[in-house]
Amino acid sequence: MATKKLATKKQPLEKELNKQIIQWLDILPTVIWFERINSGKVQTAWGSWIQLAKKGTPDFIALIHGDGIAHVLFIEAKRKGEKQRDEQKWFQEKVDGISNVHYLLADEILTVVNKINDISDFQ
Repeated sequence: MATKKLATKKQPLEKELNKQIIQWLDILPTVIWFERINSGKVQTAWGSWIQLAKKGTPDFIALIHGDGIAHVLFIEAKRKGEKQRDEQKWFQEKVDGISNVHYLLADEILTVVNKINDISDFQ
């Protein structure tokens, strides 16, 4: 008798979370500006390599309007259960504790939306 495999729900890929973050950053009224940051290297059509942002650079940077003050929000998107790399921890340690600068490790879109609402005190 064959056994039936139980369906397991796969965690969304990081790129799917990144797409959701972009969609929300585009529509939230307190987001002044944002940019998706790619790190690592890419190969050109001619075979040479181009260095993008440094290792450890967060996936997003956003300016958030919060009660007349601009806040900088760095967002590192991770698939559920994934951990930060050492370079990402280093970056977070560098910005933690700076006034109006926030670092967010997010594994779901609700975490991002709630953080932005907290920063902006948006009701």
